[in-house]
Amino acid sequence: MKRILALALASLGAAQAQLMNPPEFILNSSFFQGHQKAADGSYKKGFNTLKLTSKAGLVLKAEYTSNNTNLQTAAQLIAYLTGYGESFEEPVLNFLKQNQKELSRGVSVLDQDSQYNISVVQQSGLLGLSVERHQFPESTFPKNVPTYGDPKAKVAIRILSDYQCPYCQRLATTVLSSWKKQAGSLGIKIEHHHFPLSYHQNAFPAAEAAECANAQGKFWEFTDAAFQDWNWTKKPVPDALKDFSRMAGKLKLDTKKFDRCLATHQFKDRVNEGLKTGQAARLTGTPSVYVGGFKVVDYNNWKEMMTLIQLSQ
Repeated sequence: MKRILALALASLGAAQAQLMNPPEFILNSSFFQGHQKAADGSYKKGFNTLKLTSKAGLVLKAEYTSNNTNLQTAAQLIAYLTGYGESFEEPVLNFLKQNQKELSRGVSVLDQDSQYNISVVQQSGLLGLSVERHQFPESTFPKNVPTYGDPKAKVAIRILSDYQCPYCQRLATTVLSSWKKQAGSLGIKIEHHHFPLSYHQNAFPAAEAAECANAQGKFWEFTDAAFQDWNWTKKPVPDALKDFSRMAGKLKLDTKKFDRCLATHQFKDRVNEGLKTGQAARLTGTPSVYVGGFKVVDYNNWKEMMTLIQLSQ
């Protein structure tokens, strides 16, 4: 069994992945030119073998075995396949050198952005590596969360959000409305998972308030109101709670039930469950968006979103 090792890397920006493209895209690169398709479906050139695993015509995993590849070339291949480029080569090479004694058993890492599983093994003069688009299991995400669209839809866009986070507000007031409009035609659902950051004093109470509104069937309406009227973020907690109550009143909720729900912290455990979800999904900031189990690099890029929706069908 391969050990799971931590790979700490500096921020490299969004990857322009070579995976998630048709096989021809990879085969036409300088690394793999001259490889010919073999009877078993792999691509061979001498003693070098490339195996591509695809879904919906897009490569999700690349495995490469060679008898003449050194660690420097392995680092270059990994940098290419992930799309992180030359800036990724040096930290990968350093990591491989630091763990060279472990390579005979194989080492596996997940990059800090939770995009790729990277494995390398070196045995008997052969070096093998694989790069696979990481996908979190469905069990990572609880089912009892506020959901927009058909709850039975197979594919979910999952938003891990903090009500006091300015980037979360931007998502909620821009692209979210477009996702909602297309949910029905695309057969997808949208899930909200709470991840209130500890340094946002009103974020946890806001998440509790949203759950109290959800208990009366108005989660998304309350969420819209909370993000549109953001004055509560600048107030002490008691004053923010009054603002939440006023929002509830404008939404025609039973404010006595709502206020009692907030005062007794009825949904504290549910909000805490969202924090556990974020930790399990290796959340590094808010908002974080997932399509199925795939972590989204740029949720403003609808092409990327559609590709991940397609792969999650």
